[in-house]
Amino acid sequence: MIRDAETERILGRLRKHEGKLPELEITEARRHRDWFVPLLLQECQKEIDKLKQKPDPNKPSTVQGHSSLPFFALFLFSEWETKDSIPVILKGMCLPCEGPYELFGDGIHEQVSRYLAQFLSHDLDRLDSMICDPKVNMYVRWAASSSYPFLVRDENITVEEAIIRLESHFHKTKVIGEDGRPGIGHCYELSAGIIFNLHQLGG
Repeated sequence: MIRDAETERILGRLRKHEGKLPELEITEARRHRDWFVPLLLQECQKEIDKLKQKPDPNKPSTVQGHSSLPFFALFLFSEWETKDSIPVILKGMCLPCEGPYELFGDGIHEQVSRYLAQFLSHDLDRLDSMICDPKVNMYVRWAASSSYPFLVRDENITVEEAIIRLESHFHKTKVIGEDGRPGIGHCYELSAGIIFNLHQLGG
């Protein structure tokens, strides 16, 4: 009973941190990783299911009790190298419209690129499918393309191969706006500079 009560207290603080980083609760979760991994996965799946039930995915969620736990889980799964998290996290990233932001918040910008580079380094086709899929949230696509410098850094792919793949995606997904430049639906409009930076890495 004591363990269950303490577990619920920690999960409760991760769900509702009220603007203050729940450092003590994160430390406790780290100390009991094996206990918390399945609980965090279950919580993430619950939030995904809630977002899937929205009548209009284009409108912000009005469901009470929105949880910040998936944001913290994203970082912890990466820290713990939790491969079992891949199916659930990718499911969350592929929610329609603003679903990924409602689930992970600023984790989309702060952690998704590193997460994808860490867990999909041996499945680049899966990574690339996210970049090229227009149904995936544009910022998730940007984060997916931004994982390439991490893949190069960790020597999972060469600079040359990274540039070839990204340039191929650029042309496959190109959306032309009225002024003849890439339109707003083009993920590279937001990730401009990635290919240039890779060229710099390659000397």
